Amino acid sequence: MNQSKSHQTPNNTSGLMPCGHAVLLEPYEPELKSSTLVIPDTVRRRTAMAEMRAKVIAVGPMAWKQEGIPRAKVGDKVIITAYCGAIVQGTADGKQYRMVNDEDIFCVIESESSVVRNVERIRTEAADELNSGAAVVDAA
Repeated sequence: MNQSKSHQTPNNTSGLMPCGHAVLLEPYEPELKSSTLVIPDTVRRRTAMAEMRAKVIAVGPMAWKQEGIPRAKVGDKVIITAYCGAIVQGTADGKQYRMVNDEDIFCVIESESSVVRNVERIRTEAADELNSGAAVVDAA
C-alpha cells in the first residue's frame, strides 16, 4: 500500500487517495464579478448542472495509462459529466469531493473568462424570468 502514498500531493488535504483509474476532484463555481443581483439557490443549482467544473486534487496510479497521455494533472480545472462518479466526504477535512473515473474528464479549462460570461448570461436570464413573474421550475 506504499504505492498510494507515492501519489499523494501536498494540496490533497481530503484524507482520500484515489485507486486505479479514479480521480479525486473538488467541485467549484467560477468566480463572478461582484454585483448587487442576488441569485436564488434554485438558479445556482440549475447552472451548476449545466456544466460541472472541478479542480483535480489527486490522480489514481492507473489513470490514463491506456491513453498514454494524461488528460489532466493535479491542480488543473476541468469539465466533467454532471452525474458521473460519486460524491464523497473528505475523511480529514470534511469537504465534499467528487470521485470519478479518468474517462469522465472531458477537457481542461485553460481560460475561464468566456465560461464566466456564459454563466453570468444564464444567471441574468434566470433573474429576468423571476422578475417577470414567469414560473421557474426546479428540476432538482
